Amino acid sequence: MKNIETIMLNGSEEWGNGNNNGTITSMFRCYSNSLFNTNAVISDKFLNKTNNMWTADEETIYLYKPENLIDIRINKSKLVTDNTTGFKQWLQSNPTKVKYSLAVPQFIP
Repeated sequence: MKNIETIMLNGSEEWGNGNNNGTITSMFRCYSNSLFNTNAVISDKFLNKTNNMWTADEETIYLYKPENLIDIRINKSKLVTDNTTGFKQWLQSNPTKVKYSLAVPQFIP
């Protein structure tokens, strides 16, 4: 049984602006084809801070379970341009590994 999914975010995903930018960070989000079991996520580039995604102006990654969205806040200083193009460029240079629990475990023969 497989109940943990591992994906690599590399800028090829359909990212959009999260419309909740701060002074230090910008927020981006993309739809995931996988169904999450939890909002918790492990990433090699971002900490999961589920309790303050919308209020804290700091880097974080969050899975928004009701809509299968991956939300990332990133420091604006890391981006060439403060928009989805700049974020995708950053991901291309910094592929980001993400692990999360699946809502429905998969049987692997």
